[in-house]
Amino acid sequence: SVYGGTLTWLDPPVYGPPVTHYAVYLAPPDASQWITTRVQVDVDLPAASTNSIAIPFGTDLAQYTHLLVYTVNAHGRQFAPASLAVHDVVRPTVAVHIVAFFDEDTDLDEVVGTLTWEPPT
Repeated sequence: SVYGGTLTWLDPPVYGPPVTHYAVYLAPPDASQWITTRVQVDVDLPAASTNSIAIPFGTDLAQYTHLLVYTVNAHGRQFAPASLAVHDVVRPTVAVHIVAFFDEDTDLDEVVGTLTWEPPT
């Protein structure tokens, strides 16, 4: 499967040294494998200027099912990341045809009637 879009997150509360960067990875469904089988998307996103990353459309999902976001400061990367399960969806590429509606209500600001259409071919 392939996918694309924008991953966004909120700044974490500051406890101790400030966050300087974020690191983003693709990861498999089993959290116990996140350290050994993750794939780097970007590891040098400055915390002061970004809280999102664009995942290019057409990115190969392969066996990965999660996006991981780690905070990084002068002492290193956090141990447990924030994670998000990725669901690949496909929007319809066809549309209905010949949409029609006749308002049968005579009152202002009210409509009554039947909406009809021809299904996609």
